[in-house]
Amino acid sequence: MPARNLSGTDRGDYGQTDAAMARARARGGVGSGLLLVVATVAAYVPAIRCGYVWDDDQYLTDNHLVQTGRGLPAVWALWWDAEAGRLRINTPQYYPLVYTSYWLEHRLWGLRPAGYHVVNVLLHAVSALLVWRIGRRLAIPGAWFVAAAFALHPVHVESVAWITERKNVLSGTFYLLALLAFLRYFALEGKRWYAAGLVLFVAALLSKTVTCTLPIALLLIRWYQGRRGAARYVALVMPLVLIGAAAGLLTVYLERAHVGAEGGEWAQGFLERTLLIAPRAFWFYAGKIAWPHPLIFIYPRWQVEAGAWAAYAWAAALVAAAGGALVGIRRLGRGPLLALLYAGVTLAPALGFFPVYPQRFSWVADHFQYLGSLGFIILYTLAAVRVTRPLARLRAGLLAGRALALVVLVVLGGLTFRRSAVYQSAERLWEDTLRANPGAWIAALNLGHLAAERGRYDRAAEYYERAAEHPVARSEAYNSWGNALLRMGRVEGAIEKFRQSLSVNPQNAKSYAGLAAAYARLGRLDEAERALEQELRLDPERPLAWMNLGLLRGRQQRWPEAEQSLLRAIRLAPHLPEARVVYGNLLAAQKRWGAAVAQYRAAQRERPGASAGGAGSELSVPGWDGQGDRVTSLPALLVTALFESGACEEAVRECNAALARRPNDARLLRALAWMRATCAVDALRDGREALRIAARLAEAAPDDPRVLDALACAHAELGQFEQAVAVGERAREAARAAGETELAQAIEARLELFRAGKPYRHAPS
Repeated sequence: MPARNLSGTDRGDYGQTDAAMARARARGGVGSGLLLVVATVAAYVPAIRCGYVWDDDQYLTDNHLVQTGRGLPAVWALWWDAEAGRLRINTPQYYPLVYTSYWLEHRLWGLRPAGYHVVNVLLHAVSALLVWRIGRRLAIPGAWFVAAAFALHPVHVESVAWITERKNVLSGTFYLLALLAFLRYFALEGKRWYAAGLVLFVAALLSKTVTCTLPIALLLIRWYQGRRGAARYVALVMPLVLIGAAAGLLTVYLERAHVGAEGGEWAQGFLERTLLIAPRAFWFYAGKIAWPHPLIFIYPRWQVEAGAWAAYAWAAALVAAAGGALVGIRRLGRGPLLALLYAGVTLAPALGFFPVYPQRFSWVADHFQYLGSLGFIILYTLAAVRVTRPLARLRAGLLAGRALALVVLVVLGGLTFRRSAVYQSAERLWEDTLRANPGAWIAALNLGHLAAERGRYDRAAEYYERAAEHPVARSEAYNSWGNALLRMGRVEGAIEKFRQSLSVNPQNAKSYAGLAAAYARLGRLDEAERALEQELRLDPERPLAWMNLGLLRGRQQRWPEAEQSLLRAIRLAPHLPEARVVYGNLLAAQKRWGAAVAQYRAAQRERPGASAGGAGSELSVPGWDGQGDRVTSLPALLVTALFESGACEEAVRECNAALARRPNDARLLRALAWMRATCAVDALRDGREALRIAARLAEAAPDDPRVLDALACAHAELGQFEQAVAVGERAREAARAAGETELAQAIEARLELFRAGKPYRHAPS
């Protein structure tokens, strides 16, 4: 059988095809490519102005691994935890090239979202150019139109306007580059193209493993081109198949063991997934390319009913379509079947054959068909070309066809422009989702979270109540409702909601965490500890639970048990700076200052800006009651630990360096005043500076016993003992009023020195 192009017309052998492609490249102009890029950027202008939405915190804004210079090796780490008997990663999913791109961009523009959006848009534009280039090489009719439709189709807004979906646009670019490289190699253009294709394929897998289907796509293209040298072709593709299969199996494993895609929502058998979910999902995606309305961030999740015969109609229709394309090869060529098979193969990882976490909310999502959509776009383009071919022979018909194609692209671009604006903020995205899909309980739940974060607790309760109407979300809704009540100080009401959550789902570890926080707030420490132990029974690898247990035991001065819990938290999350700070505080409470310094230094390395007292220096450390140990100034903790350990010069130097960045940090100023007034090293004491700083702090906080204590010591250092005694007595009473008995006793001892006309000299612990 002679080889045919996608429109079904005969074409020559490989050498003639090469010449034809060379002539096609010569006819193509820079202007066409530039127009493609400009149109893509113009359609996505609203996306560039958008902020952060769902999951962007896990991937970027709250992911300290991409924000610290030491985090890059951690995003690539993949290791076997022998104790837990499972593979471990430090990121939500093992896509290290995605996090590397975030890490590089964070060095350039920090957390300003516009930069990340621009990169997503440009990657999408590059992919469109590659689609055009590959289309010309494969002699696809209307290759530029196919590329433009891919660039402008609104179904791809979810992949481009959502920063978290950098996975799609980055892996898509590598996938298409690899495909082009392999096509050049198999066109006998040199072995270097095979090596380049292999590297690019691995890069695509390290960005998102849905690209593992590339080797099958290459085999389909070879089948379309002709069967000469098929055995050699298969042998060259087999290493790619093995690499792709290994990456795919790793992702399936991590989706279950790390992401959590197991349980009732994923209980369907393989036959159900193959016959009832995958075919319907396939036709859903085909329909959205043909008619992209409505587009919803979370689509309704249909029920899988194995006993309903109508449910098998989707599979029957798919078999009929494939059979029709197969039977029509002689008349239509292999192109339609190739496009159909390409769509099916490329979509396969997201059709529902394997459990992935987003299936908890819906079986389908726009971003699942980023690359698979090309099969449908090509199929519809081929159909349009065949239908309009008689008219295209006439000049008027040709002009009318081009005008119609332009109208289609303008409409697609307009829809993309409009859809991009929905991603302006998380609130707008979830509100749009809930309007289009009232059953999207995750939208109601997240709107409740947003309202609670802004202090609009009554509004949050309305959203939580709405989410609780759905049985699958009821436990989670009650748990979130309880957390909102806890923030309001309505502790008894919070306990009731946590118990309701557990009555629906006794395996909800988060509700035990909430109960622990509520009990601790009421001082019911034994009950709080039991709740934390229940949480850890259900989720023994939750580092925050171990950290909270360590905090609870530390407040009870159960030092060995507390230390064991905190070390477990650090082992589970070695890059979590909060756990290091909490452990450092525990060591400091035991006067183990040198060890505390080591932990604060480790936390400092994990949090950018911490060493200089910059924006990253403040950590919101979860407290033992779950409500947060307020905001902990890491530089101030480090300075105190250094001073107490006897490293006085280093403590002063560290304090001054931090104050250069944060000159009004009261905690650092208080530490500096204390050191200048009490340091045992004569060269480091400066009573006048200590008095100036402490007096200014006392004006702002006249009842702070530690500020008054530093002020009294500053007076004593200057020989002003009468003032030292007067201020010291105020400090003692303030400490007693605050219930700080140990501090009050220490101040009383210093008062004895002042009354005897002696300054206080701090002795390192």
